[in-house]
Amino acid sequence: MTTTKTYTLVFALSLIFWTNSKAQVYELSTPLAPSVNSLAEESIGGFLGIGPNWASGTHYVECDSCFFQDGTATGFTLGAIYQRKAATNIFYGGIISLDIMNIYSSYREIEAIDISEYSESSFTNVEFRHEANMNLTYLGVAPFIAYNPTGWLTFRVAPKISFPIYSNLLHTKTPLTTKVSIDGVEGRLRFTEEDTKVQDSDVTELTSPLIGSDFSLMLNLTPGERSTFSIGYTQNVPFTNTTSFGDNFSINSWRIFVEFKYSIQKAYDLRPKSAKK
Repeated sequence: MTTTKTYTLVFALSLIFWTNSKAQVYELSTPLAPSVNSLAEESIGGFLGIGPNWASGTHYVECDSCFFQDGTATGFTLGAIYQRKAATNIFYGGIISLDIMNIYSSYREIEAIDISEYSESSFTNVEFRHEANMNLTYLGVAPFIAYNPTGWLTFRVAPKISFPIYSNLLHTKTPLTTKVSIDGVEGRLRFTEEDTKVQDSDVTELTSPLIGSDFSLMLNLTPGERSTFSIGYTQNVPFTNTTSFGDNFSINSWRIFVEFKYSIQKAYDLRPKSAKK
């Protein structure tokens, strides 16, 4: 519901800006002001973004009785972009990206530990924190269509296909206390690294390719005659599960990003001919 409201608001704002743009006579932009009337016929560039990753559903690990939910972590995206004019206010192109989609999740559990070698009692209860660090890196390819109601504002939709190029899952369990009472005498249990490391392996049954889409809103500046600098927000919507070794497990994300494009063909003027005279 929240996502639907967000898209509705973005669409309404685009209509408002588009209507206002028709009623104005623009002057050429300057290096100190947002570009409102000139966009490159063809450009190339790059971008860098940062924002949260968060998990929906449940992912499993090799431990039969262990599963993780509600993971989150900071993610990064960087890549390259090619853009070309299709029609007035409409552009198309392609994006290649590296997406860091890490997830961290944890939970607590009380486990019965065998102490029969120290006591006539067989077990004692110890509370552990289970932690799962899932590290994922994807190579993404995304053709896109962009709409510019004015030169300084861009809406972009990019269906995305992503391929996992690196994965690792580290599952550990750490005792929250090592103090126990054995036959009325307090003592300490000793745990080695092998006791606490449950799994350290590739992520099981990753979906490849991963299908989704990026929806972006960008504010554009013109620091030079042949360059565009943009500050943007992008929301990634996954259409497939991240891994089948889980229950409807997928990783969602959004990014705040900066993008720089350099013109490889001259800019064109969006003003009507009557305004150029």
